[in-house]
Amino acid sequence: MRAIAYITAVVMMMTDIPSVMKRLILKTVRFSKLILCFILCTGFPESNAQQKDFQGWTSVQASLQMNKKLNINIEEEVRFRENLSQIDRQFNDLGIGYRFNKYLKTSVYYRVLTEWEYPGYNVWKQGLHGDIALRYSTGRVQFGYRARFMSSRINLKENNERIFGELMNRHKLSVDYDIKGLPLEPFIEGELFFVLQNGRNDLSNCRGWAGLKYSPGNTHEFRLKYGFDKEMMDKDPLTLYILSFSYSLNLKL
Repeated sequence: MRAIAYITAVVMMMTDIPSVMKRLILKTVRFSKLILCFILCTGFPESNAQQKDFQGWTSVQASLQMNKKLNINIEEEVRFRENLSQIDRQFNDLGIGYRFNKYLKTSVYYRVLTEWEYPGYNVWKQGLHGDIALRYSTGRVQFGYRARFMSSRINLKENNERIFGELMNRHKLSVDYDIKGLPLEPFIEGELFFVLQNGRNDLSNCRGWAGLKYSPGNTHEFRLKYGFDKEMMDKDPLTLYILSFSYSLNLKL
């Protein structure tokens, strides 16, 4: 909490950003307090959760920077469930991002995904999502906030589903620390998931991560993290324990 209070004080003293941007950052910081309080109070899920599963998530991402502000992204992710014994989902994302300044970036993505309901049977779906990301660095610490707005995931073979029938919004707070003299950055993340339906914005999931980022240069980045994902709305909630590995390739024209 002291760190968040410090960010607020620093933002108030900043003179190199517009007042509108300053108000947006301050609102984001205040909302981030709620996320941090919730994750800390919830903690890692209790050991006696009725439904538990250990999963592995792997992803590869490539980003092409067109100029200082515009970039094109492509990403593929595969998830395994049932203690890594069965494939669960495969995500294929194609998007474009625009950076307004060093504090604010927005992105829009089109997603095609495959869900395996049981071994040998999968369903193809599609959807859209958009991101608004804020970041601020002080010393070796970087604070980040991302809001993601997601459409419904509709079946590619069905015509009676509405892509904006059920909307989800996600809010993630992150803290990274740059280790002096090493290309390593430990980080923590907390995220809340809300589902907008019937005029209500209900909390559906919470997710927390702790991990390490390795960047040997400006082109390659590796991330290894461990975390949990917990359902909040179900009477018999499922809790996931997840080991995740990702690789990013960053290119420039």
